[in-house]
Amino acid sequence: MISIPEGGFASGSGGLLILLIAGHIFGDFLLQTPRMAALKEFRVWPLLAHGVLVLVAHLAALVPVLTPLMAIGIAGVAVFHLLTDMVRTRLCGPWAGTFAAFISDQMLHVATLVGLWLAVGWWPEWRAGGLAGGAEWLPTYIRWVAVVAAFSFNARGGTMAVTKTLDRFARAPEDAPNERRGSELAAVIGTLERFVILTLLIFGQWTAAGFVIAARFLYYLPGLRRDGSEGASVPGRELLGTLTSIFVALVSGILVRLVIG
Repeated sequence: MISIPEGGFASGSGGLLILLIAGHIFGDFLLQTPRMAALKEFRVWPLLAHGVLVLVAHLAALVPVLTPLMAIGIAGVAVFHLLTDMVRTRLCGPWAGTFAAFISDQMLHVATLVGLWLAVGWWPEWRAGGLAGGAEWLPTYIRWVAVVAAFSFNARGGTMAVTKTLDRFARAPEDAPNERRGSELAAVIGTLERFVILTLLIFGQWTAAGFVIAARFLYYLPGLRRDGSEGASVPGRELLGTLTSIFVALVSGILVRLVIG
């Protein structure tokens, strides 16, 4: 049976914060389709649908500890999420699609969740125990939710981070056709690469993760890379995309490792 380490942030008062952030990841990255994200700027229904999905994702993640007051707080978080997305997509113009906007948006959402977590800590009547009521299995549930959320973020959020980082740098005209043809394949490879690194870090296999990263960069050595011509050089944008992808996997892996112990 597969098991994950015991202890970490999930065993203490941080468990609720983990579930809140996991609910955000599920709603913002796992349940939101690319089509919905693209249409939010032009139509109302994708915004409303996204707000509903964020609410559902939070409630689903928090089922074991959900209380009536907590549900009201989550509803407020979903409404605030909807309003911030509306402001960003309707009032921020071209800036809304930049990497800076993506980071700012995520930081604002996480800050809202931290605020709710602190409010629950300050007012004990908000946490009557929920369905779990201090059950022994609750920390294990929180750890597994954290792991699933990490993989969900690496699947969708990692690809988005790489794409928005690369969008800051224009393609060379001669490279554009090849990059467009290979973008979907590169996204799949990058996702699998992040999954492997994340899995190894979760189980504490730091050396193996280092070997995977080193093997990835062997692809860029002269003589090992072939793009239709001998000794083809590595496009800077491709190397930047690889570095960004690995960075996302490393940061999320370290954070999950700290969470689960």
